[in-house]
Amino acid sequence: MYRPIVIDVMNTTTKKIEMNMVKNVVEIWKDVKGFEGLYQVSSLGQVKSLNYQGKKGVEHNLSIAYTSRNKLALVGLSRNGVVYKVSVNRLVAETFITSVDMNYDIIHKDGDYKNNSVDNLEVSTKKHGLRNQTVYCLDKETKEVKGVYKDQGEAALAFNVTRPTINQCIHKKCYTAANHIWMYAA
Repeated sequence: MYRPIVIDVMNTTTKKIEMNMVKNVVEIWKDVKGFEGLYQVSSLGQVKSLNYQGKKGVEHNLSIAYTSRNKLALVGLSRNGVVYKVSVNRLVAETFITSVDMNYDIIHKDGDYKNNSVDNLEVSTKKHGLRNQTVYCLDKETKEVKGVYKDQGEAALAFNVTRPTINQCIHKKCYTAANHIWMYAA
């Protein structure tokens, strides 16, 4: 674990910036929209509670993210006794990139759903996001990788099937497409 160096930056509001000495990157903390004064999210994809009532001398508590069925990191944010489940990638994007409509997906550029750093996220339409992820083609018997395709469309062309056929296999609505198993690169 690293020991952060805290620097106060004066703008219209005071922000805390923490320097991660191991990775040599700057971690910026901002309030979570709708939970101002209760939770903050960092540019490296961490979430912390500001009103932590735990161990003596501990000012904040990092929220523990859990993984959803679709491999996204989720946290539970509580306000007025109600717990809201929110994906960490969406919190980071809404806080550091732009206001993100629910009609948009947050894409992990490197395909690693645990890497919620602002540098690894981009906002995309749902249609664009689904179609533009790297796809693996696996042999049905041996489960060995037979091919890597930049998106579902390229894979569909290579095997002379439709893109929705590949998509259904990826999302486990069918076991194989074109006699192969398909999955996103993760």
